Amino acid sequence: MDYLNIHGPLYTEILQGILSEAPDSIPQCYYVVGRRGYGKTGLLRNLAKTLSESAGYLPRYVDCLMSPSFDIREAILEYNDSESRLVLLLDDMDVLLDNMERDEMFVIRSLLYEKGAPVIVGTGAELSDEFTEYQAPFYDAFILHHLKELSRDASIDLFARMRGETRLRKIDASSKFVSDLFDEIGRTPESCRLLSGVTSFDGGRAKVLSEALSPLSLYFRGKIMALSPSQRKTLVFMLSQKEPVLLKDIREATGQTAGDVSPQLKALGAKGLVLATRPSVKKTEYAVADKTMNAWFRNCVVKDQFELI
Repeated sequence: MDYLNIHGPLYTEILQGILSEAPDSIPQCYYVVGRRGYGKTGLLRNLAKTLSESAGYLPRYVDCLMSPSFDIREAILEYNDSESRLVLLLDDMDVLLDNMERDEMFVIRSLLYEKGAPVIVGTGAELSDEFTEYQAPFYDAFILHHLKELSRDASIDLFARMRGETRLRKIDASSKFVSDLFDEIGRTPESCRLLSGVTSFDGGRAKVLSEALSPLSLYFRGKIMALSPSQRKTLVFMLSQKEPVLLKDIREATGQTAGDVSPQLKALGAKGLVLATRPSVKKTEYAVADKTMNAWFRNCVVKDQFELI
């Protein structure tokens, strides 16, 4: 579906960069950072589709989450004698980096600096230090891009198109009601998909969000279950709050010490689950990073518990 290429300018920039490579050039590689649901997979799949129709290119899309043992070095060496330019489109490339020694990364970097080497376009939920630390393996080797939420117009357009492909009753995608829903769960391609499948928008905000977000329950519960008991306690408390919280709020509510909470917040931040909203020396405020996760907790978990009483 062409309209799912909602990151048009970035898609065009990366595509033109790849197509402008001379056959024997040292390639420019790219890394795209974006949270879950921001359209990273759609971006790579659109690049794969276009490149597969372009002479002289051999695109290879890899879902690294489902292929955590994929060997970048082996793939590069395997296609060394190919007449077509290999383009590795590595979705969730950060999964591979997490399981890779730095020596391996330096070997890959050296291979990428050879003439005619493959182009890599990788994606990740967070920006790894391997791209940003001076003297790290991939420092200055990739052009870095950060995906942001969709604009209001883009989210309305995408939602309307997705809704139009269903057999459900059409609604005014530009209404204040729909706009408020996006404000709560975020303006992402995933949010558009979730809202487009809601049976009816007549039952009020809470009912609509409960139906839309329920399919994410297994995913979010899995993320929470993967945490340590202390991290889980901290995150669930933060999810239960409508506003950002201070470290002392977490400490008092969970019965932990400041020495316990601080490393938890750092670990949760590294996982992309928590962020500092107003950092300062004395009163740094913390919040759950994912709007959709916040909305899911309020409209699915809390609602279910209330109804069971």
